[in-house]
Amino acid sequence: MQILESSVERAVVQWARERNIQSIKLNLQGRRAYPDRLFWINGGRPALIEFKRPGHKTTPLQAHTLGILKELHYDVYVADNKKDACRFLENCASQAHKKTT
Repeated sequence: MQILESSVERAVVQWARERNIQSIKLNLQGRRAYPDRLFWINGGRPALIEFKRPGHKTTPLQAHTLGILKELHYDVYVADNKKDACRFLENCASQAHKKTT
Protein backbone atom coordinates (compact mmCIF):
# COMPACT_ATOMS: atom_id res chain seq x y z
CA MET A 1 0.00 0.00 0.00
CA GLN A 2 1.42 3.36 -1.04
CA ILE A 3 1.62 6.17 1.50
CA LEU A 4 0.11 9.39 0.18
CA GLU A 5 1.69 12.82 0.47
CA SER A 6 -1.40 14.00 2.36
CA SER A 7 -0.90 11.25 4.95
CA VAL A 8 2.65 12.39 5.67
CA GLU A 9 1.51 16.02 5.86
CA ARG A 10 -1.42 15.21 8.15
CA ALA A 11 0.81 13.27 10.56
CA VAL A 12 3.35 16.12 10.77
CA VAL A 13 0.63 18.75 11.28
CA GLN A 14 -0.82 16.68 14.13
CA TRP A 15 2.62 16.26 15.70
CA ALA A 16 3.24 20.02 15.43
CA ARG A 17 -0.19 20.89 16.85
CA GLU A 18 0.54 18.73 19.90
CA ARG A 19 3.67 20.87 20.48
CA ASN A 20 1.86 24.18 20.01
CA ILE A 21 3.42 24.78 16.59
CA GLN A 22 0.83 26.41 14.37
CA SER A 23 0.73 25.89 10.64
CA ILE A 24 -1.15 26.99 7.57
CA LYS A 25 -1.62 25.28 4.24
CA LEU A 26 -0.19 27.40 1.44
CA ASN A 27 -2.60 27.43 -1.46
CA LEU A 28 -1.17 30.24 -3.54
CA GLN A 29 -3.01 30.84 -6.79
CA GLY A 30 -0.59 31.01 -9.68
CA ARG A 31 2.34 29.89 -7.48
CA ARG A 32 2.30 26.11 -7.80
CA ALA A 33 5.96 25.61 -6.91
CA TYR A 34 5.82 27.00 -3.37
CA PRO A 35 6.02 24.70 -0.32
CA ASP A 36 2.86 23.01 0.92
CA ARG A 37 2.82 24.33 4.45
CA LEU A 38 4.15 27.15 6.62
CA PHE A 39 4.88 26.36 10.27
CA TRP A 40 5.03 29.16 12.86
CA ILE A 41 7.86 28.25 15.22
CA ASN A 42 7.81 29.80 18.70
CA GLY A 43 10.31 32.65 18.74
CA GLY A 44 9.29 34.17 15.42
CA ARG A 45 10.92 31.69 13.09
CA PRO A 46 8.82 30.47 10.13
CA ALA A 47 9.62 27.11 8.57
CA LEU A 48 8.37 25.82 5.24
CA ILE A 49 7.89 22.20 4.23
CA GLU A 50 7.22 20.71 0.82
CA PHE A 51 5.64 17.29 1.38
CA LYS A 52 6.20 14.37 -0.97
CA ARG A 53 5.17 10.74 -1.08
CA PRO A 54 7.95 8.48 0.24
CA GLY A 55 10.73 8.29 -2.30
CA HIS A 56 9.43 11.08 -4.52
CA LYS A 57 11.39 14.22 -5.38
CA THR A 58 10.55 17.83 -6.16
CA THR A 59 9.85 18.99 -9.68
CA PRO A 60 12.50 21.21 -11.30
CA LEU A 61 10.28 24.27 -10.73
CA GLN A 62 9.80 23.37 -7.06
CA ALA A 63 13.53 22.84 -6.62
CA HIS A 64 14.17 26.26 -8.18
CA THR A 65 11.61 28.00 -5.92
CA LEU A 66 12.89 26.25 -2.78
CA GLY A 67 16.42 27.29 -3.73
CA ILE A 68 15.35 30.93 -3.93
CA LEU A 69 13.69 30.70 -0.51
CA LYS A 70 16.84 29.15 0.95
CA GLU A 71 18.95 31.94 -0.56
CA LEU A 72 16.64 34.35 1.29
CA HIS A 73 17.56 32.45 4.49
CA TYR A 74 14.21 30.78 5.09
CA ASP A 75 14.16 27.36 6.70
CA VAL A 76 12.86 25.13 3.91
CA TYR A 77 12.69 21.34 3.83
CA VAL A 78 11.39 18.62 1.52
CA ALA A 79 9.87 15.80 3.56
CA ASP A 80 8.73 12.38 2.43
CA ASN A 81 8.24 11.01 5.95
CA LYS A 82 7.04 12.16 9.36
CA LYS A 83 10.25 11.41 11.26
CA ASP A 84 12.49 13.63 9.13
CA ALA A 85 9.93 16.45 8.94
CA CYS A 86 9.51 16.47 12.72
CA ARG A 87 13.28 16.46 13.21
CA PHE A 88 13.51 19.48 10.88
CA LEU A 89 10.86 21.34 12.92
CA GLU A 90 12.61 20.43 16.18
CA ASN A 91 15.88 21.83 14.79
CA CYS A 92 14.13 25.03 13.74
CA ALA A 93 12.61 25.38 17.20
CA SER A 94 15.98 24.76 18.83
CA GLN A 95 17.62 27.44 16.68
CA ALA A 96 14.81 29.91 17.46
CA HIS A 97 15.22 29.20 21.19
CA LYS A 98 18.98 29.89 20.99
CA LYS A 99 18.32 33.25 19.33
CA THR A 100 15.81 34.33 21.99
CA THR A 101 18.03 33.46 24.99
